[in-house]
Amino acid sequence: MKIFVAISLIILLILLIQNKYRASILFTGLASIYFLFDFLTFEKLVNSYTNNSLLTLILLLLVSIALEKTVLIEIFSKAVITKSYKSTFIKLGIITSIFSAFLNNTAVVASLMSIIKNNKYHLPSTLLLPLSYFAIFGGTMTLIGTSTNLLVNSFLIDNGHQSLKIFDFLYVGFFICLFSISIL
Repeated sequence: MKIFVAISLIILLILLIQNKYRASILFTGLASIYFLFDFLTFEKLVNSYTNNSLLTLILLLLVSIALEKTVLIEIFSKAVITKSYKSTFIKLGIITSIFSAFLNNTAVVASLMSIIKNNKYHLPSTLLLPLSYFAIFGGTMTLIGTSTNLLVNSFLIDNGHQSLKIFDFLYVGFFICLFSISIL
């Protein structure tokens, strides 16, 4: 059994590297094979596709997409983008970090990229990378700020430990975020 699993994982990696097939099909196919050979129980198979953290991430992404469709992004653009690069940089850092603490990082960056690309005062290349860093560091402040924190929490719960609270990361994340804004 161990040899079969090892060989199948190596084949999976080779197929993923070749990029000829969609990853979702490869993973689902391998999971199905493991199920057919009774390496994987039905409960374990279903639970792996319906992880609470994954559902939370999807919901956060949907909220972020909904926010992108509102007038808030336009208001945000007028409030943040100014002629002064330093002022724009600091405002962008603070607001992105706050948004990222409570929404999905990827969705925050995707929503704000259009604002940065369409601003008339600064080159987009000078603000896009800092935007990404602000979203990453802002996400470290809360449990729902990054998918990594949510996954760690789900592993804790699965292993019988108590769930983390939403602001358990705040003390460390806030200072990381503050430090990152000051050095960038």
